[in-house]
Amino acid sequence: MTFELIPFLKDMLSAPGLSGYERPIRDIISKAWEPLSDELSLSNLGSLLALKRGEGPEPRPTVMIAVHMDAIGLMVTAIEDGFLRFTQVGGVDPRILPGQPVIVHATNSEPKDLPGGNAPGAVASQRGRHRTACPGLFAGGYRFARQGR
Repeated sequence: MTFELIPFLKDMLSAPGLSGYERPIRDIISKAWEPLSDELSLSNLGSLLALKRGEGPEPRPTVMIAVHMDAIGLMVTAIEDGFLRFTQVGGVDPRILPGQPVIVHATNSEPKDLPGGNAPGAVASQRGRHRTACPGLFAGGYRFARQGR
């Protein structure tokens, strides 16, 4: 059995996995781990557990490898005049946000690529302070069609 690391890493890095919404990344990891493990299961909290039984005489040493699969990101809190307002999920450094491209994932919808931006004066008001506050930032400038229109 061969394991192709580069395609696996690309798939993982391209998948959404915001804290609390890890299913897409968990599915990728589960598919990769299935042929490598004896048992796969999910905990009540959504953690992916894999068991690989050792070989050799008893008593065998036991090894546990623990990692996390969720990612930091942003969550949309409102749509105002076609702009997305958002809040942080995890430790997003707001200084990196102005001008960053954004991918919006929605329930039962394809991801949307949006250009990032900042509200007029949001960055200028922070000049010299070496920080940018999230409340003045927004994503995109598109009008979102409401159903029925």
